[in-house]
Amino acid sequence: MPERSREVRISEGAAHRLWTGATVVLLVIAVVRFSTVSFPATVTRATPFDYTPLGDPGLWYFIEQSKTRVPEGATVVVITPGGEQDEVAYFFAVALLTRQRVVPNRYFGAPQSEAYLADYVLAYRDASLDDPELRAVETFAGGTIIVRSR
Repeated sequence: MPERSREVRISEGAAHRLWTGATVVLLVIAVVRFSTVSFPATVTRATPFDYTPLGDPGLWYFIEQSKTRVPEGATVVVITPGGEQDEVAYFFAVALLTRQRVVPNRYFGAPQSEAYLADYVLAYRDASLDDPELRAVETFAGGTIIVRSR
């Protein structure tokens, strides 16, 4: 005698919940995979600018442009308007100005004494210093190169 197979019955409500749940899961997968909206957890960071505020590419470009205009071996400090980006400017300058000696203007919010003795000041945008020994050498789109007269 053949064995009878047991029938498994699912209630109509349970079947509806199963189909709804599966549909929601597939919809979420499709949205995450094919959406132009990026979620912070899914963004791949590839450049230094992916970790910084939007104004930083301009600062990077200004320092990059300044590198051929400042002599090798000169002491350089980079200042920013209000001093808010001085630490970022310092790190960018260390990376880009490999033939100059870069000193920080501020480090962890504290002014640094070496900055007042720098041969050159790279003033980003409208940053300025009140010092009679400083004179502007060249001004271009990103800011001004200032030299200390001695």
